[in-house]
Amino acid sequence: AGLVAARACVARGHSVRVFESNSYIGGVWKYVEDRESDLEFDVEGNVLPPQRRVSASMYRGLRTNLPKEVMGFSEFPFPRDHPRFMGHKEVQRYLEEYAE
Repeated sequence: AGLVAARACVARGHSVRVFESNSYIGGVWKYVEDRESDLEFDVEGNVLPPQRRVSASMYRGLRTNLPKEVMGFSEFPFPRDHPRFMGHKEVQRYLEEYAE
């Protein structure tokens, strides 16, 4: 959503700087086998020890449910050699290339 919002703002003449809370671009498309959870607090406001969890929104074998012709930006289409229904790696790489 961040890249799409930035794209819309730039198209309307705004100067945009996008910030990402992770060390990577791609949001939910970045598959991470396991990662630390967000900070959690107890009822008194103390930070609880970090927990390990698997990203729930992405899984290793995920494929898009929309064809690449629908998912891509009109000025930056997916490469022709990509399958119509791509895996998360292809989408992740596309978003990284678009962001550059």
